[in-house]
Amino acid sequence: MIDLRRYQELKKDVDRQQRLLDRAEGALEQLEERLKDEFGCDTIESAKKLLAKKEKESVAAGKAFEKSLEAFEEEWGE
Repeated sequence: MIDLRRYQELKKDVDRQQRLLDRAEGALEQLEERLKDEFGCDTIESAKKLLAKKEKESVAAGKAFEKSLEAFEEEWGE
């Protein structure tokens, strides 16, 4: 059988874990709301898709910049 002291320790630990869970859920809700407000993403999946799209755009923009820089340097020198 469990004694009173052990019960209180377990209850204290469970209460602490519940507070941590509540904080984590609140943080997740805030992040989801921010994704919706700032980027129009209703789900984590839509945010991942948007991120992948933006990463591709960033790579393409970097390549275009490099190409323009090379053309500039060919015409005007370094």
